[in-house]
Amino acid sequence: MRVIDPLLGIKEMMRITGLSRVSVYRKVSAARAGQGRFPIPVSESKERLRWCAADVEAYCQARGVSQSPVNVPSPSRMTKLQQERRAHTEAVLAGHGIALNLTKNEV
Repeated sequence: MRVIDPLLGIKEMMRITGLSRVSVYRKVSAARAGQGRFPIPVSESKERLRWCAADVEAYCQARGVSQSPVNVPSPSRMTKLQQERRAHTEAVLAGHGIALNLTKNEV
């Protein structure tokens, strides 16, 4: 079981969805235009987009993508660095009006 950050970068998106970088960004553009249900990323900085792991997992399950599942450790099983990353992730998402609710995906 692979434990990953609750926010995914483009490389993780490509691995999980099986799409190329160009295809991921095309699907993001289409989703922003209201066409399709691809997960819309949040901006972590001016040039860095990240996707919520729970949204990506839901998308993959709906599409039947059979890549490895997205697993996020429960807070009691996290290292200090993972706890700091989770706190940062929650702060970034809160800035975008998104509540981080990973209880059903926590291991």
